[in-house]
Amino acid sequence: MIRKGAAADLPGIGRALAAAFETDPVTAWYWRRRTHRREHLSAWFSLIARMHFLPHGQVFVADDGDGIAGCAMWAGPGAWRFSMRAELRLAREVVPRLGLRLPLATVAMRRMESRHPEEPHWYLSTLGVDPEHQGQGLGSRLMFEILERCDREALPAYLESSTEDSKALYERHGFETRETIHLPLGGPPLWLMWRDPKSTEAARAS
Repeated sequence: MIRKGAAADLPGIGRALAAAFETDPVTAWYWRRRTHRREHLSAWFSLIARMHFLPHGQVFVADDGDGIAGCAMWAGPGAWRFSMRAELRLAREVVPRLGLRLPLATVAMRRMESRHPEEPHWYLSTLGVDPEHQGQGLGSRLMFEILERCDREALPAYLESSTEDSKALYERHGFETRETIHLPLGGPPLWLMWRDPKSTEAARAS
């Protein structure tokens, strides 16, 4: 079942997204050592969901009855930037976890932010499904409500994709690559992807 996320889901959101991103190329670039990587990711995703996306965006979870299997975190038009308070709180949490990688991570984040479109759009910050539940169409279903809303309200959508597989998924839903950037020091690529809204007729047909 796909439903709106709530504060009670935060531990499950953290676990599902940590499992989904543990071997992601960008995650592995940030946290070079696999030791404690899932723990760090779980804390990070739970924190940004609580600090920003639950109060200021839209969070959807795939709930299989036994727990959270996947999650999508969206920011609405004009709401993708974190508040200064949230950034300070996140910095306090992230600094000890990244250690010597912090300067490179900061450069990477600023590079991504500098490319972020300013025109009104919905931003898909995070979409992940626990590997044990992949292959069931949950990723597509987690995007459905906001993409339908984008089409209904004639708003575009934007995201950064970190793998060829996720890029292909987003392409199936109308996203196109605007630019490819690389993280510093030979880091992995990120595909910056944009989706124009479909007409009402085209959206119904698809």
